[in-house]
Amino acid sequence: MATKFWVVVTSRDHALDGVVAKAAYEEVREVEIRPLIDSLEFIKDKEKWGYIFRTGYFEINKHDFDLIESHMHK
Repeated sequence: MATKFWVVVTSRDHALDGVVAKAAYEEVREVEIRPLIDSLEFIKDKEKWGYIFRTGYFEINKHDFDLIESHMHK
């Protein structure tokens, strides 16, 4: 089943507060995280990989984003 996803763009520069950005929606599929754990750089402790997801919002680098996105489009 295809899932629509969206990306929240935030800024550390508060000069952009209140600026509305356009979002592009794409048809993608859900991706299981477990097969990607060893390749994701934002997961520092591979044995306790679920901890980072408990924080809610967190930043990931382009490598990790591209890896996840590539699996969503397969």
